[in-house]
Order: sequence, then C-alpha cells, then structure tokens
Amino acid sequence: VAVFGGFFPVFITGLISGFFRLTYQGVSTVSIISSISVLVICIGCGVIAKSKLSLKMQLIGMFIYILIIRSIFYFVLIEDKNYALSVVFIFCISTILVGVTVRYFILYLVKAHQLLIRLKQESTLDFLTGLENNRQFDYMYNETLQNAIESKRKVSLLIIDIDHFKNVNDTYGHIAGDEVLMQLGNQLLNTCRTIDFVSRIGGEEFAAV
Repeated sequence: VAVFGGFFPVFITGLISGFFRLTYQGVSTVSIISSISVLVICIGCGVIAKSKLSLKMQLIGMFIYILIIRSIFYFVLIEDKNYALSVVFIFCISTILVGVTVRYFILYLVKAHQLLIRLKQESTLDFLTGLENNRQFDYMYNETLQNAIESKRKVSLLIIDIDHFKNVNDTYGHIAGDEVLMQLGNQLLNTCRTIDFVSRIGGEEFAAV
C-alpha cells in the first residue's frame, strides 16, 4: 500500500488494521500493543515511500524498518527474553523469505504497469510530435461526431498540410524536417484549447477537431 498509494492510504490501512485487531482479539495489552505496532509500521513505511529513494531502496528500507519495529515489540510483549529472541529469529527468517517474494512481485507489477502505460501511449500517440496518431484520430473524430449529432451541436474540423515540405527534407535533411514537424505540433498544442484534440494524420498532414 505504501509503495503504490503513498503516506495517506497506508496510514488509513494502519488505522483499519489496528481497529480490526482490537475488535477481533478484544481489548487487551497484547492487542493494544499489536495495533500500535501496526500503525507505527504503516506510518514509517509511508514516510519512506515519500522519500526520493529508488523503488528498490524504498522496499529495502521498509523491509528493515518492519523487522526492527516488530522485533522491539516482540521483546516488549514477551517476558522471557530468551524465548523472545528465538521468536524474533524465526520471525526475521520467515519475513525475509516472504519479503523477497513480495519484493519481486511488486517490481513485476510496477514493470508491467509501466509497460502497459507505454503500450497505451505508443498505440495512440505519434512518436515524433506527441500528438494523437491517425488511428486515435479516427476513433476520436467518429466519437465526437456521433456525440455532436446526438446533442445537435456543431464540430469544426481543421486540416493542415505543410506546403512544399519535401523541399525541406531534400534541402536540409530529414532531421531538419522532423524538427519542423515537432515545432508545428507544439504550436498546434499550445494554440488549441484543452477540449480540442490535435492529431498527425500523415507525413506532413495534421488535423484539429
């Protein structure tokens, strides 16, 4: 929760978890201390999640923090310190095994999410200008047109073509031509309203709806 949600969600999670322990286990010294430990862990993990550390270092930091806090509370709860030491040892070993698995699972989820976002962007955006691509233009235009017909509103379609663009490529090279396309794309984005959408529908052809 701390990794994906940040401080506030993990703090709420700590409150809910602590409340559950008190209601399920009943109000006792053990349940109260256990609830406090969960809340302290959640707050600490939330603080670590807000840091500028890499995801890998955040996970390691949270992991070590949890081990330390849990160990302290075990020593507080268990009067027999030798027994407490054995409990902490078993807890640390089991937590390490689970923690490593969870770490790889979280990193896998993050990677999969990043790839999904990238795939979504690449399927709808023009790689050069960052505008909507031709496929997305067809979808958005048809949807906008249908909505306009149903609500009896008007739609304006602006088609833009760069004159003599082939001469730019032939004279200055394709890198310069790409720069022209990118600058025009930026001009269109800055000029149009946020409710409009702008697309590159061909080599040097653009559309704004």
